[in-house]
Order: sequence, then structure tokens, then C-alpha cells
Amino acid sequence: TCADLACGSGHILNECFDLLYQIYIEEGYNRKKAIEDIFRYNLTGIDIDTRAKQLATFALLLKACQKDNSFVDAHALPHVLTMPKLLDMTGDELSAACLDFVGGYEDNAAEWLEGHFELMKDADCLGSIMKFDMERGEYEFLKAKYEDWTTCGTDNVPEPVKMLLPGIELLLTLTQKYSALVMNPPYMGGGNMNTTLSKYVKDNYEEGKADLFSVFMLLAIDRLQANGKYGMINMQSWMFLSSFEKLRKNLLDNSQIDNMLHLGPRTFDELSGEVVQNTVFVISKQKPNNGATYFRLVDGKNCTEKKHIFIESKGVEGNKIYYSNVLQKNFDKIPGCPIGYWVSEKILEIFTS
Repeated sequence: TCADLACGSGHILNECFDLLYQIYIEEGYNRKKAIEDIFRYNLTGIDIDTRAKQLATFALLLKACQKDNSFVDAHALPHVLTMPKLLDMTGDELSAACLDFVGGYEDNAAEWLEGHFELMKDADCLGSIMKFDMERGEYEFLKAKYEDWTTCGTDNVPEPVKMLLPGIELLLTLTQKYSALVMNPPYMGGGNMNTTLSKYVKDNYEEGKADLFSVFMLLAIDRLQANGKYGMINMQSWMFLSSFEKLRKNLLDNSQIDNMLHLGPRTFDELSGEVVQNTVFVISKQKPNNGATYFRLVDGKNCTEKKHIFIESKGVEGNKIYYSNVLQKNFDKIPGCPIGYWVSEKILEIFTS
């Protein structure tokens, strides 16, 4: 299971599709079955922008048609979601619809479901960072009920229950645990967040409250299965600034950095003209037990030059670009725990002594 919970128009989803398709074909599946299973079981996208969701869905369908032209009828759609529209229901109507959905006799379950819909009233502001308190048994119960209502289509589903289904699908998707998450999350400093978003972030993602991209780092590790991995491109500021020190400490103590491309400035100059200082990394949901590999590509003048530096430097120690088997416990030796992967043993010794 692979997801991008801030998928935009689907660039990362398309790359994931290619990799998953290759796995299926190498395992002996035919093209049609491979695409159907990817859309049905393996690949998920969510975006707060409905138009972006539409573009991502369209792009994945085009890719499916390139692999197998029978998908021109869109008989199996990609699993890409956006935020559900606000329910035009009174409180009593919502309560009745939730009770109908769970079977008309599970009062506690209906009340619990209604509480989740209360949070989703702010879905157009909070998006994928919404947290739903749900045990495994509750998740399985909700999933079974959803499948009961939708397996044979929704033509005969009562209208109040039908209105709940998009929200419940999002609820299930945001509480699922994934094998892999891959994202370029949104960047937004805490000072630019509106009151609703700022309060929710401070209440639920305190260590990442300085920026929305760091909130998504905490979200990613929470949504992974044990030993799952997330890959992300975001701002490099979390590696060094004091406002992200608690985030770094949590990450270094509880997760394993696998590798990093430290891109620095001018990563996207060729495309946008913006000077954004970026880093790309993969993190595993497990206690740190291995050294990581780092590539220091901060000096490239543009994306193409950084790519050439990366290709030329790979596997060559001591060139101030390639750093292998760097233990993240070393970062704790430096005040503030910056991700100082290039710091020498001699400098570390100065800090510790």
C-alpha cells in the first residue's frame, strides 16, 4: 500500500504507478489485472483541492490506457480523494443518518461516527492532517459497514446514508496504515496559518507546529505500518533551525534515516525561478540501528548540475559530497541536534569533550 496524502495533480502517484506496474508484470500478472489491482488495493492519493484531485485521476487513467487500451472506458478508477462537501444536515438528521449507516442498533458506534463528522466540518481547512481516534476493531467495523453499503453500487442506498459515504471513505483512507508514503508536502509557516489550522496543529502536532511541511513529517510516521518507509522532498530548515529541535530529537530517537539528498538552494530554478532550499530523504518507522547515506548537493547551480554531481560522486568517499554509514546518534552530540552529517569525528570529539 502506497499513498501520497498531499498529491496535487499526481506526479508522484504516476511514478508510484510505474513501479507497482513493473512489480505486477514481473510477478506474472497480465496488464489489465495489474492495473485493476493497483487502483483497487495499492495506490492512494488525497488532495485538499478538488481540481488537483481531478487532474491526478485523469493522469493515472491516461497512464493506465498507455499500458492497456481497454481502460479507455474507465471501468476501474484510481483511488484519489478530495475533501467531502459539507453535509447539508441538521444535527438530528446527521445522527439519524449515522444510526442508519451502522445498522440502526449500534447507538455507541453511531455517536462515535457522528463525532468524526464534526471534525470533518473543517476538512477544507485541515485536509489530510485530520486525526481520527480509532482502534483497529473500530476501523474493521467501519470498513465492513462501508463495503456492505457500496459493494453492489449505491443506487438503492438511502439518500442520507449516501451523503455520508464520501466522508466515510476519507475517514477510512486517513486511518489506514500504509507500507510506504511519498510526498512533497505543502509549505506554510505557522504565522501564515488561519486560526482553525493553527489551533489544530498546536493541539495535535506540537513538535511540528513551526511549518505545515513538518506537520506532514509527523503525520507520515503516524500513518505508516511498523517498518514502513516514507520518502519526502521538503524544506531543509527542519535539519537545522531551533524551532524544529523537538521534531529532530523525536525523529532521531524513534526513526531511522535511510538516506538523504541534501539539495540546498536552486533545486527548482529551471522550472519556477524560486530559490527554495530543499532536502530529499527516506525514513523508516523503526528504532535507529544503521548508518545512513547522505549526498551533499548544495553547491549545484541548478537541478541538472546537482544531478551530474550526484551521479559522479556516488560511491566516492572523502569528496565532501558522498557520506556513507553516518550514525544519527552522532547528531545528538551537537547542541540542538542538527543533521550535521558532514561533521568529522574530530569536530564531534570537541563537542563531547
